[in-house]
Amino acid sequence: FWRHPGVNPWALLRAGRQWLLERRIVSGGSTLTMQVARILDPHTRTPWGKFKQLLRALQLEAHLSKRQILQLYLERAPYGGTIEGIEAASWAYLGKPASQLSQAEAALLAVLPQSPSRLRPDRHPEAAQRARDKVLERMAERRVWTRAQVADARIEPVVARSLQP
Repeated sequence: FWRHPGVNPWALLRAGRQWLLERRIVSGGSTLTMQVARILDPHTRTPWGKFKQLLRALQLEAHLSKRQILQLYLERAPYGGTIEGIEAASWAYLGKPASQLSQAEAALLAVLPQSPSRLRPDRHPEAAQRARDKVLERMAERRVWTRAQVADARIEPVVARSLQP
C-alpha cells in the first residue's frame, strides 16, 4: 500500500486472467486504494466497472496522501450488515473501542471486510478464526509481530457479541 501508485497491474492481470478462464471472480486484484474507490463510488463487478474503479483509485492517489486514503478505508470499510468502519465494528462485535483491541482482535477486524457475510464472527466463528490466523501468519512472515506474539494471539479464541435482536 505504501509503495504502489494506487493500482497493482500484476494483480489485476492475474485476476483478469482467472476471470476469463473461470468466467467468475476467483481472486481479487484490488489494492486498498481501489477498495476505497469502490466504497466511495460503487460500480458493477464487470471489467468496465473495474476500469472505472482503477481510474478513481489513480485520482485518489493524485489528490490524497496515503494516510488520508487509509483513514477513508478505516472509516468506511464494510463489516457486515449495516456496520461500516473499524470503530463501529469494534464496538458492535467486541464491545470496545478499536484503540483497546488485542492483536488477535485487530487481525480479525483487518480481514473481515474481505468477505463480511462469510467471515462474520458472530455467525461464522470458525471461518473468522481461520481468516484471522492467516493475517497473524502474514504479520509474522513480514516481521511486523514476533512469532511469539503471533503464537499468543492465535491462542485467543474468536468471541463476538451476537448482533441478533
